[in-house]
Amino acid sequence: MKSVLQKLGDGIWVADAQRTILGSHTPIRMTLVDVGGSGFVHSPIPISEELRRAVDVLLPVRFIVAPNRWHHLYAGEWVDAYPRAELHGAPGLAAKRPDLRFHGELGDEPQPAWSGDLEQLLFSAMPMFNEVVFFHPRSRTLILTDLAFNFQEADWGFGGLYIRAAGVYRRFGPSRVTRMFFRDRVAARKLMDRILAWPFERVVMSHGAVLGTDARNALRGAFSWL
Repeated sequence: MKSVLQKLGDGIWVADAQRTILGSHTPIRMTLVDVGGSGFVHSPIPISEELRRAVDVLLPVRFIVAPNRWHHLYAGEWVDAYPRAELHGAPGLAAKRPDLRFHGELGDEPQPAWSGDLEQLLFSAMPMFNEVVFFHPRSRTLILTDLAFNFQEADWGFGGLYIRAAGVYRRFGPSRVTRMFFRDRVAARKLMDRILAWPFERVVMSHGAVLGTDARNALRGAFSWL
């Protein structure tokens, strides 16, 4: 039987779910990273007993991370399930979610607790999202949220029509909509150059298929318009 958590590499797993908007199903993904023997939950999805059991078998959850200003809907479920875990959010998210108690704000440098396992960068050129990008050197995996998409499937409901109209159906990269939120292309290009300097071989994102082939060239091409 297929496990709810899929191992991508040494110390990194993903779990997928579906979010329904106006009758249309959109895939969402969380990433679990082993940081010093503890669980780092990136962009949490709805928690279920099956998912919780699978996570608990692997690692004790210590960090719950909402990596941009939009991926926070299920953070409260994980905080309730793991009250001893620390919640960390993107810049500006604490003001948006005053109902949640944040232990720290994500920035351009990793927290000491996970600095030995993850590198990170605040993609500040898109302040509407304030997305924090992570790199996991041990598995050579780049972890994105909404900076890029890779939808290989889409229905014909509202979500599927949006995916097609946004130019991300069976095409890796940012959507036409998110591109409009780039405030400073020069700054964005410099940030993307920093991301491309990481020696990643795989890209995980919160929406769409994991990219495991020629990943750095694919990301470079997807942002060549900057």
